[in-house]
Amino acid sequence: MGFTTAITILIILIFSLAFAVVWMTTPNRQRPFDLPLVWAHRGLHDESKPENSLAAFRAAAERGLGSEFDVRLTKDGIPVVFHDANTARMCGIDRTVAETDWAVLREFRLCGTEERIPLLAEALEAMDGAPLLCELKYAADPADCTVCEKTMPLLDAYEGPFVIESFSPYILKWFRENRPDIIRGQLSCDLRHLTDGKRTLAFLLGNLFTNFLARPDFLSWNFRDSTFGFRLCRYYGTRIAAWTLHSADEVGQAVEAGASSFIAENFDLPEVFQ
Repeated sequence: MGFTTAITILIILIFSLAFAVVWMTTPNRQRPFDLPLVWAHRGLHDESKPENSLAAFRAAAERGLGSEFDVRLTKDGIPVVFHDANTARMCGIDRTVAETDWAVLREFRLCGTEERIPLLAEALEAMDGAPLLCELKYAADPADCTVCEKTMPLLDAYEGPFVIESFSPYILKWFRENRPDIIRGQLSCDLRHLTDGKRTLAFLLGNLFTNFLARPDFLSWNFRDSTFGFRLCRYYGTRIAAWTLHSADEVGQAVEAGASSFIAENFDLPEVFQ
């Protein structure tokens, strides 16, 4: 093989690799859509209105805000609104949501208040048509998309706008294949802190190399982080929703990081985003 031929092959390989990286990381940009400017993170919550509670969702709707919230399935397949996999932090009881029936979970109280873990149907009623950002949680298997099938009939009946997001690219792939009309976002951040045999997965997810599978419409990104894949997506004009903001200063930092939508909590959201 001649020197010129070797150089040509090397150049082709470099350009092929560059094309593959761009193709893998760049989200879907084929349709126009709008995202709300801000969502209240797990509702507009405080000490008397716990996160992901009906009271927090009503408070957000009353202030004219949409809500970001989390959906996971109980052992008997009921969609409930709850962030953690375990109820210990929010309810003081050590139970795993995915291994507990709804008849048991419905008796738990949130943070010592009278608020309970809400059904998704109850939460949607409390949100009263406000814009929603629905994060779908996976259980033990990231490829298990049962939560999509259980959640969509309820979201379809909702009378307000909504988009979905998930850390699982398989969940987004389910929407791409089964409900391409739904705007979908890839949740991610710099995941290099993941160890115990998950370093390859952390590299792929943190650099958004799973976008070829999910083809998300936007990124839901921790604005404090930056990876090669994130910078590439931002360079190509990907829509970015930043999480989680706790002050007006952090809003400015998120804007500098490329965000145009914001998931925020614990400060006067309407005043900052008016």
